[in-house]
Amino acid sequence: MANTRTVDDIEDRLRFFTEESDSVQGFQFLVDTYDGFSGIGCSLLEQLTDEFSTKSVMTVGVCPSHYPNSTPVEDSQRVINSVLSYGRLCSNSSLFTPLSLATTMWRKPGPAVNFPHLIYDASMWYHNSAVLALALETATLPYRLENNPVTMNTITDTLAAMGRKAAALSMSSPVPLSDNSSLADMLSNYTDVFPWQSVTPYCSQASPHNTFAQTVALRGIPKYLLKNAPTEGNIDNQLQTCSNMDEMMRMYLTAVFSTTLNSGVCIEEPCKTVTPFPHIFHPKVGSTGLVRSTNRPSKVVVDSVPLMTALQSTSCMENLLNSLYKEGKKLDIRKFHQYLDNGLEVDDYLECLANLQELSEHYQSDVS
Repeated sequence: MANTRTVDDIEDRLRFFTEESDSVQGFQFLVDTYDGFSGIGCSLLEQLTDEFSTKSVMTVGVCPSHYPNSTPVEDSQRVINSVLSYGRLCSNSSLFTPLSLATTMWRKPGPAVNFPHLIYDASMWYHNSAVLALALETATLPYRLENNPVTMNTITDTLAAMGRKAAALSMSSPVPLSDNSSLADMLSNYTDVFPWQSVTPYCSQASPHNTFAQTVALRGIPKYLLKNAPTEGNIDNQLQTCSNMDEMMRMYLTAVFSTTLNSGVCIEEPCKTVTPFPHIFHPKVGSTGLVRSTNRPSKVVVDSVPLMTALQSTSCMENLLNSLYKEGKKLDIRKFHQYLDNGLEVDDYLECLANLQELSEHYQSDVS
């Protein structure tokens, strides 16, 4: 009864705000996938898509990177909750993006993602949420701008083609630029490795060879850092011929991700990191997010940073989905009576496992 009242209350509030809106593109839906709230979230999402069937839904499933004092039973419950939620979230979303700072998940999370210019404590949810917020806020900014260069529907339709409704998100925080470098020089150094780190587990190996489609957002780059004056060292850099940031982004993505369906958006506004954002930037990151050769003064804080994100449809998602399927298959759901007592059927759990396996097959790629 309590859950029903909660869902009804949320529906009433949602209906009120959508009726007040002039034009609803769609919905951003954030939900925990590892605990009991995932069930409520999935039910809400199903009702949302039933009532607003013509609108896009961008769903983000979030998991912590650290579970202190977790017991084997709790580890198993996280796996079961994830199995039950992933299939439902994918089927009822236009696009589903799992996020966590753990490089691997499920029973025992793997090491936390290493960002070269961030010093954060992976055991603190405050730090975890701050880092993930940087990535999510930037990746979704293009369709949230007043004069948005792209729509949510365009992004979800492009990335979710051919049944690939799960996407990976990567971020460079901050973009590794200094006052004496340029965007053209920086990008030219990232043709084999890339300036971003994945915040979707199991997807650190995304590359031009296994990325089907992507939307890249670049923000906060000062115009004077677009390119340097021609020198003997950069005269062969074709990016130096670009007259603006959008042109440079298109040229870079086309050259490096030649077999990928690319979309790039450049935004002037940097990402604000003022209070209450935690002090997690490396001492060599200056107040405007540029990388310095010396440490910034101890009393100086980082007010804003340039960021780059890549929201990708990549075959690496097969690794994530297969790992969850294998972990879920190890468990005998009949031994977890609390799930069965609350209405879960054994066949329902087996169907969720089968759906995970089927979804992972959409990401198999013959590209080498």
